[in-house]
Amino acid sequence: MFKGKRLKVAHHDGYILNLKDMEVNLITNMPIKSGIGSYSMELYRILKPSLPGLTLYSYYYKTNEVIPWSVDISQFHTNNFIMIPYVTRKNLSKIRRSKKFLGKNIHILGADYSLVSETDKAIGTVHEFYFTVYNIPRLRNFGEIAKEFYYNYNLLKLSLQIKKFKKIIAPSLHAAKQIKKHTGIEPVVIHETVDDRKFRHRDKSYARRILNLDGNLTYVLNVSGGGTNKNLETLKKIANLLPNNCKLVKIGFPIDSKNSINVGNVEDDIYPLFFNAADVYINVSTNEGFNIPLIESLKSSLPIVSNRCATSFELLGESGIYLDNPYDSKQYLEMILYLLDDKTNEYYSNLSYTRSLRFSEDEAREKYLKVYSEVFG
Repeated sequence: MFKGKRLKVAHHDGYILNLKDMEVNLITNMPIKSGIGSYSMELYRILKPSLPGLTLYSYYYKTNEVIPWSVDISQFHTNNFIMIPYVTRKNLSKIRRSKKFLGKNIHILGADYSLVSETDKAIGTVHEFYFTVYNIPRLRNFGEIAKEFYYNYNLLKLSLQIKKFKKIIAPSLHAAKQIKKHTGIEPVVIHETVDDRKFRHRDKSYARRILNLDGNLTYVLNVSGGGTNKNLETLKKIANLLPNNCKLVKIGFPIDSKNSINVGNVEDDIYPLFFNAADVYINVSTNEGFNIPLIESLKSSLPIVSNRCATSFELLGESGIYLDNPYDSKQYLEMILYLLDDKTNEYYSNLSYTRSLRFSEDEAREKYLKVYSEVFG
């Protein structure tokens, strides 16, 4: 499953990490189709060859959404949104009583950090730290309002928990600045990575044949959930403005538009092909701690249109095409149409690939091992 030599002792810039004997427990409470779930699986993949004692644990409130390669330690489940806090507390109580992580080396990956109190050797990855009460006037129903209040409540808890960690890791400079602003703690920035074997350049016509997409149409791709920061109302307006020969392929939370092909959550083996089949990736999110689909697009040589969301320029640099107003659907359309020109598309496709080389799996691994050596060694 994993490639690479398993080292007994590794030397990294003057520090020595005994890899053979070290046990590290990765912990998350998010599903595979979430950004944190994807990050958890990717982190396990890149670290396991160097850390034989690495184990990924997950506790999520729904059944049948366990992260691959993880040990599921949740015993209580629900599909009722209102019951999520109660079920989460019951699972945490059960885990604490088992003393499974008491005094152990743990790295909590999000989005719940309650288990930091189990040990004095804890690392936490904090993906974002921004309060979103300003979003409430844009919310449309009680469910969205409840989710937003729950998110901000968890941030208040995190502001207290975060000081118990020995080290904080942030996936972007933007996230690190937000964490320092609210807590005074300076995190270690380690950009997230994706598997180069999955996300790479492929022939567009081949990808479209596999996905049963019309080879004569042009496709704009977006991958996102249903959070208010995903700005789906603007995405819907953009889709409605697309010309007849252009469709929006929407992965994740669906949008209601005659020009949208909603594919929902897709299987891992075909997911990368959507980046090869598309002509343009569009990012409309107003706030992100990282934004994994942007890296997936870069690795796939896919041109990207984005607003100046705090993390977008950090990740895309000069390879992206930007607009300042994240709600300006007409300007998004202008930029999409600009990128559909063959020569322009090829130019930005090459820029995407070149930019992707900055996000190295080897470099990320070295940084994680250094942090583990400092805290667990």
